[in-house]
Formats: sequence, C-alpha cells, structure tokens
Amino acid sequence: MDLNKFTTKAAGAVEGALSLVTTHGQQSIEPAHLLAALLSTDSGIVLPLLKKLGKDTATLLRETEKLIASFPRVSGAGEPYIGSALREVFVRADKEAKRLQDQYVSTEHLFLALIEDATLARVIGVARADAERERGADELVEVHRGAVGRDDAARLRPHQRPEELAYPGDDAPDTVPEPATPGIA
Repeated sequence: MDLNKFTTKAAGAVEGALSLVTTHGQQSIEPAHLLAALLSTDSGIVLPLLKKLGKDTATLLRETEKLIASFPRVSGAGEPYIGSALREVFVRADKEAKRLQDQYVSTEHLFLALIEDATLARVIGVARADAERERGADELVEVHRGAVGRDDAARLRPHQRPEELAYPGDDAPDTVPEPATPGIA
C-alpha cells in the first residue's frame, strides 16, 4: 500500500483506522476499522452517499463499532499492522480507481471496495452481487456524484486540498483587479 496513491481524505481514513486499532487495544487493522473511520468523518463522500441511499449512518457506525469490539485485544504487542483483509480492500480500491479512470484512490474507491466484504456488506446493507457488480458500482458512483458532485481523484494530488484544484477554463485570477483610477496613467 502506497499512501502517495491515496487522496488526502483516503489517507486520513487509513490514519483514522490506525487510531481506532490503537484505541481498542488491537493490533491488526481490518476493513471494519476503515469503515468506522469513513463513517466518523463529515468530510468525504461516504456519509452523503449512504444518506442518499436511505441509510442511517449513526446506526451503521454503532454496528461497525460493535463488530470492532468483537475483535481480539492484545497488550504489550508490537506495532499495529494492516491485516490481509484490508490489503485486499486496498487492491480492490486501486482497481476501482483504474476502472473509473482516476489517478488516485479516493474514499469513494475505498467504500466501493469495502462493500465487497460480505460482513461489512451485511452491516451496511449495501451489497454488490457478482452478476450485478459493474452496474451496482456504477449506480453507487452516480448516486454519489449526483449527491455531492464529482470527487475528482484523477486530478487531486494525494496531499492537495480540494479548494486548491484548478479546473479547466478556470483562468480567472483569485482577486479582482482594482479599477483604474480616471486621469492617472
């Protein structure tokens, strides 16, 4: 996993998952930790997307926290590490980014990869059956983009804030020039 290939919000979600592991005295960072991190932030697309799909995000967060509480705790162990299930999520998220022709992995791609996990799909109540996988992903993406606008991960450098993006045709200066004073050359 290369966080340089993640948008700022996606990298922040991974850091949030790490924080949850530490808080709960666990060692392996799992997909549920990442989902809880995504559900715990107001920025990003996951909450607006789930709300648009009619989901109660507070209940989803509580259910995800219950799942996390069931994970084994460790004491005196080494550093937290990324579990194999979360590595698979990262691989799927990277594939989603490429499929959607985005240069960086965003929270959108992470979410689409997370709902492929059977346990999390049950918790979230959003599943993508194999036969409907492409259509389901496209529907989720379209719901998201209709709800909050396009998260342009193709143009968002990993550590660039969205407000720093320069959009095509946006050649206007940031400030309006002062009008020339009449009679002064």
